[in-house]
Amino acid sequence: CLDSPEKAADFYEYLLSRGVSQQDADGIFFENARTFLRKNLG
Repeated sequence: CLDSPEKAADFYEYLLSRGVSQQDADGIFFENARTFLRKNLG
């Protein structure tokens, strides 16, 4: 469960260490959040 910023950051680093590209990791963490916020708050 990603219930803290530290766990989210650790998981981001884990993805990178397992060969996930930074672009894909950014998409998972940041682009999805941006899309959600624009859709629901925009």
